[in-house]
Amino acid sequence: MPSTKNRITPKKRMYFHSELRQCPHCGTKLKRHHTACHKYVNTLNGIFDIWNMAYACPNLECPYTGSYFRSAEADALVMKHTSYGFDVLALVGELRFKQHYTLSELHEELNRRGVVTSKRNCERLYE
Repeated sequence: MPSTKNRITPKKRMYFHSELRQCPHCGTKLKRHHTACHKYVNTLNGIFDIWNMAYACPNLECPYTGSYFRSAEADALVMKHTSYGFDVLALVGELRFKQHYTLSELHEELNRRGVVTSKRNCERLYE
């Protein structure tokens, strides 16, 4: 896979689809509508290229025609507006609040565990 502007290369590309196959309102089979989210996610297990596909009900008679259904599994991997997985965020919280790591110690520990990040990104996670 090609390198990105922030120089991280994903280890694996993963596509996620809605867990629902039929519209919960009218029972019509859902159709893929658009890509709801595409991002590289930095986790404790490596960097992943995550694609979360949105599905919609094609039935024009359905009262919820404009509703989109995403993968709950993909949404559980990473928080909106960040590229770090929940596992990394939980680790940062534990190291900061339970182990009382300083910012420098946290940066070293994340890099040691394979979460390669800059000091500035580490500071954002720390805050």
